[in-house]
Amino acid sequence: MRPTSHRTASAAALIGAAMISLSMTGAARSACATFTAGSLQVTYDPLGQNVSYAQIAPFTVTANSVTVAHQSTAQSVTVQFIDPNPGVGGQHRVGNGGPLFHLYGSGPDAIVNASDPVTPSNAVTIGFPSASASTGVASLQLWLNANQDIAAGDYATTLDLRYGCHYTAGDSNPTQIQTGVLPISVSVPSSVRATLAGGSAAASVDFGDFSQPTRTVNVNVRSTGPFTIAASSDNGGVMKLRATAVNGGASGTNARIPYTVTLAGRAFALDGTAVNFTRTGIGGSALPLTITMPGVQANRAGLYYDHIVLTITPLGA
Repeated sequence: MRPTSHRTASAAALIGAAMISLSMTGAARSACATFTAGSLQVTYDPLGQNVSYAQIAPFTVTANSVTVAHQSTAQSVTVQFIDPNPGVGGQHRVGNGGPLFHLYGSGPDAIVNASDPVTPSNAVTIGFPSASASTGVASLQLWLNANQDIAAGDYATTLDLRYGCHYTAGDSNPTQIQTGVLPISVSVPSSVRATLAGGSAAASVDFGDFSQPTRTVNVNVRSTGPFTIAASSDNGGVMKLRATAVNGGASGTNARIPYTVTLAGRAFALDGTAVNFTRTGIGGSALPLTITMPGVQANRAGLYYDHIVLTITPLGA
């Protein structure tokens, strides 16, 4: 038999090695100014007393001029705030589902979307008083529109700032962006407002001669969050005969009329037990409070009465 030859190959012979050398160059544009704006912390209650006015929070933006190579110190800088997460239709909200807001200087709104250009109508100009003065300040205001139906909670966003420096009057230079300049946080408290018929805090329910055993009065509730309603009555859920010199007092079962109460269709005890309700918003909801009497044929003649007190408490307040 003819011998068979065997060949072996070293690993080095089977592996090819390649080396790539990549050189990259680029010149980053130096910042011509830096900015600070602190932070804005605002409490916004849509149910507050001044709901017909916008809520305003003033703040300042400080620009610190930076000397850039081959250029003198800037005379002024044009700034506008960028909302990195605009809502539907380009609306600006503080956080997800938070209130709409605007930023105003001495002119129109200075908050924009990233794709908007810098124009005199949507920017604020900060001037440096002299060549030796490297700091300029602009006063702005945060506006939260009134009557916004916002749920109770904490909302936050952070705005970037786009700016362009001017070295001579009327010149135009490329814009730059400084991120995270203005944190905004808005706290919407859990609050509630309630009225009875006619917008009053008190109402009277007259059963007349009891020929109609049921009466209903609406409890109108506006709230930014969930709430509870508890009730109690002076007589513990019983209408009692008012004592007079003629009837000799209100004793005996025939001088008492026990009654039942429902609120928004739910059984409602008059022992202080709280019942939970969901947020009704600034538009509010009318919750029907229905009082039902049994037959009164066996009761003594006279005037019967009770007094119910409702306690409405916001949850998470």
